Amino acid sequence: MTTYKTEIISMTTVKEPIPNYVTSVNFKVIGTTDSKPPIVLTFESSVNFNIDTMLTDLTPYSQLTEEEVLSWIDPTLIGSLQMSIQGQIDSILNPPIAPKAVPLPWATE
Repeated sequence: MTTYKTEIISMTTVKEPIPNYVTSVNFKVIGTTDSKPPIVLTFESSVNFNIDTMLTDLTPYSQLTEEEVLSWIDPTLIGSLQMSIQGQIDSILNPPIAPKAVPLPWATE
């Protein structure tokens, strides 16, 4: 079984419409297996936000929580990253059979 965690790495801001208006968020999704030893894979991504000058009820930057910022990220994007991580974990745990080139049976050495 794989457990996932999403963490905010960084944010970028502008001064307008208010100081420290968040315009993008960089984040990572971490997948950890319960195998021994555990397999830990991380994918990083980012999302950009349009500046909305009509917004009036904004949380001041200093009062933002990671939980609130995570809620701004489309769950479909996070789910897609989790699926990619799981695919890589599955390949590590059960490596695909790779074809191997062999000499032709009629070739002589």
